[in-house]
Amino acid sequence: MVIVFMRASIGTTFLASALFKLVAPSAFIDSLPALGAPIRFARAVGVTVIVSEAIVAACMLLGGPALAAGMTAGTALLLLFSAVVAWAFARGVRANCYCFGSGSTPISRVDLVRNGGFLVVLAMGGVASAVSGPNPFLSVGTATFQAPIEAIVAAAAGLGFAMVWSQLPEIVRLVAAVPYRHDMPHGS
Repeated sequence: MVIVFMRASIGTTFLASALFKLVAPSAFIDSLPALGAPIRFARAVGVTVIVSEAIVAACMLLGGPALAAGMTAGTALLLLFSAVVAWAFARGVRANCYCFGSGSTPISRVDLVRNGGFLVVLAMGGVASAVSGPNPFLSVGTATFQAPIEAIVAAAAGLGFAMVWSQLPEIVRLVAAVPYRHDMPHGS
């Protein structure tokens, strides 16, 4: 079931990321020079990122032999994105993150934590794949699931995780904006 969770969460994350960038590609592409991409290559880098994310999502959906390629590409992209964010953050760059479209949140260490969480999911999927070997959950269109309810639950959990975890920087920003007063009486 770990593989189903991984496929759902990583596939959803990369698909959403690619689709949100496609909604406003110029905003994403225009943000790349602030993160270190040479201006003259920003468009090519932007298109490459969007296409690469879509390919990872497709590999998660297709499974089978494509799954290993998708896991490898997803890991490489997350490591690259993390390196770019860490480098920009270390230089004091105050660029907004267009990871999932809006660009309403500046890059921060939380982006690195978010990427780290997705890397853990990929690692868990890799270990599960290595341990389980050939598995009906590795192929799309398999009619005979050994445990369909568990697969549905694992896929739903993966989707839920992706929806929440991908928005971690925004959630942290919102929670940090809510004042907490421990000295307030209950009911106030």
